[in-house]
Amino acid sequence: MNAYDASLRVQHDLSQPSGSPRDTVPRTNLGGVILCDDCGHDNADVRKFCSNCGKNLWQPCFNCGTLCMSGETFCGACGANVIDGIEQRVTEHQEILRTADQMRTECRFDEAVGLLGPISRAAHPRLEEGARRAQTLIEQIARERALQAAETESALATAQDRLSACDYDGAIQILEQVPATLRNNGLAHLLDDARGKAQEVAALGAELAEGMQQGRTAHLLHKINQLLALKPDHAQARRLAEQVRRRLCEAARQQLAEHHYEAAQKHLERIPKAACDNEVEELREQAAELAWIWWNLQNAPVIDKTLLNMATRLVKASPSDTQANKLLGELQRRAGRSTSDPRRAVIPWAKPPEPTHIGCPVDWITGFERIRFAEGFDTSLLREHPGCFFVAAGLALQGLGKTEAKVNLVPRDRSVIGRIGQLLQVRGPRNAWGLDLGSAGMKAVRLTLDPQNDAVLMDGCDYIEHRKLLSHAVNEQEERALIAETLQVFLGRNEVKADRNCMGLPNRMVLTRQFSMPVMDPAKLPAAIRFEAKRNVPFLLDDLAWEYERFEHPHGEKGETKEQSILLIAAKQAPLNSRLEMLENAGIKIDLLNCNALALGNFVKYEYLAVEEGAERMSCGPRSAIATFDVGCDETNLIVLSPDSLEVSRFGLGSQNVTKSLVRELQLTFAQAEELKRNLAIAPSLGRVRKAIDPLFEEFVSDIRRTLTLVQTKNPNLKTDRILGVGGGMQTHGLLRYLRLGK
Repeated sequence: MNAYDASLRVQHDLSQPSGSPRDTVPRTNLGGVILCDDCGHDNADVRKFCSNCGKNLWQPCFNCGTLCMSGETFCGACGANVIDGIEQRVTEHQEILRTADQMRTECRFDEAVGLLGPISRAAHPRLEEGARRAQTLIEQIARERALQAAETESALATAQDRLSACDYDGAIQILEQVPATLRNNGLAHLLDDARGKAQEVAALGAELAEGMQQGRTAHLLHKINQLLALKPDHAQARRLAEQVRRRLCEAARQQLAEHHYEAAQKHLERIPKAACDNEVEELREQAAELAWIWWNLQNAPVIDKTLLNMATRLVKASPSDTQANKLLGELQRRAGRSTSDPRRAVIPWAKPPEPTHIGCPVDWITGFERIRFAEGFDTSLLREHPGCFFVAAGLALQGLGKTEAKVNLVPRDRSVIGRIGQLLQVRGPRNAWGLDLGSAGMKAVRLTLDPQNDAVLMDGCDYIEHRKLLSHAVNEQEERALIAETLQVFLGRNEVKADRNCMGLPNRMVLTRQFSMPVMDPAKLPAAIRFEAKRNVPFLLDDLAWEYERFEHPHGEKGETKEQSILLIAAKQAPLNSRLEMLENAGIKIDLLNCNALALGNFVKYEYLAVEEGAERMSCGPRSAIATFDVGCDETNLIVLSPDSLEVSRFGLGSQNVTKSLVRELQLTFAQAEELKRNLAIAPSLGRVRKAIDPLFEEFVSDIRRTLTLVQTKNPNLKTDRILGVGGGMQTHGLLRYLRLGK
């Protein structure tokens, strides 16, 4: 053995270069001996391991890593006490291992892993055992953390189910079992919510118990509703709710028997929701319907078929209600007396409020003021379709030269015959047809000038519904066929030979733009307008038929004119020519073509803004305006008219929206919904009808307000004094009332 050690010394001395790294066995004097700390055996100083027990004879310093011989007390490189230092480090690691294991049991996984990480990476031979234990503990923590995460998710889902079932105590018990260190924000919020609701249930229960002891059950209704909303199966609250239900139902029946419908409705609305059953719902629906019918009978603006039928429905439901019987008799008497007036298609009923829901006075106009009726003229169609002929009348007025509007989109005939026809028209027409071809049908009016006093007389009118709405046509070919059928019916019933035939274009076919320009030489105006038109119209002008109206704005004390507004009206030539060709093929030659909005403006200006001697005209100052909306089938056109301006707008809300809403809400066919719209009193449930159409009415109000606001923004000095409603859509029962009252 000694000989073997000596040979090792020689080999080591010959092979070791100068300046060797410190992590190799350092050179010693030949013949040096290392005493093994473990077994006490002497070993040559060049050996790494004890020849007797195999223990490593060299260990790195715990502080600087320099190799130190077994048995050395201090490190030769840094002077640290390698024996006491490593023992202290071993003790520290053992304490950290115990602390980390305790954190594991407390589910403080992140903290434990943070402590174990440095220990698991220790490389000192005396610390290897602790490093292995640390790594094992880290792996155990990872498994336990995954298991706890799954259990936490399961507890969260179960607690949410308990909360949905209003089992707050059960939810609290489940959530509290999750260690506090594993409760994320969602779980903590859920626990706080469950604790808060449980405390609220306990507090409300105590208040109910106290109220019952003091006999104050009549004042506990709000508390009962709150408690049952939180916990529907609360026994004490359900007993009290049942008592309240019986008492309020009895009171409501008594009020219904005495014909106090609104009071009965209020009683039934106080019944806690959790205590409601089929009996309560039926009684509540009955009271709500009767209360609404009675309110509507008091506040309806006009008498129409629906209002009369609602009064009849109320009398049938409450035959002993003397007030309802009296009201029905008065409605019937006034309706019968007023139908003889050919100039009024509807009979006013309730006085309009001040102010209205829409912000200014609003009226439904159905008759004529300045336009007279020829002798023997049948006014039945005017009464059957109130307010539907004003666009046609405005077109005919322009055809007679009774309006300031000069727009005519008919292509000009440059031939000799065409010029002769134009000269004859300039001499002054004596009669004109106004033709309003809309989506639902055709409205036509024939106006004639009285040769004695130059007054305008109406001597013909017609209303023809299309076989099918144009908007429901499957393609353009079917739409043309529908129009052709309507025109043939019109020609079969009317003589269209007149000085002028005037056709209106729906606003969807027309583009309008308004812009301001300085006053200039009239000779330069057309070129200037053409320049502005190119900037304001997104189409080539050569592809359009276009005209313009000019409005002057007086300013200053002397009324000098410094600015003018130009209203540009344009339509694409292709569809325009197609429609004109279709009319000519049917036998109607169109002399004048204008958009419906301007035609309506013609009528309003002639009837309400023009001054006629001996007649009361509507007051309208130079900066006051009248807004008129025409509720059509598919859209609503709105014009704001003042003595020196005309604003045109439209929005896509028409009477067909009401029909479609009734189809969806009441599960009806389109034909059934159309019939119901004409007479809402036949509805099985008026509450569902109101649910279907009231949101549309409010949307309609919002559209009008938004349009008027835009007009006011463009013309800050212009004030809308009055709003007029026209068109077939105004016949929808409740629309005028909603515009005035908001309900």
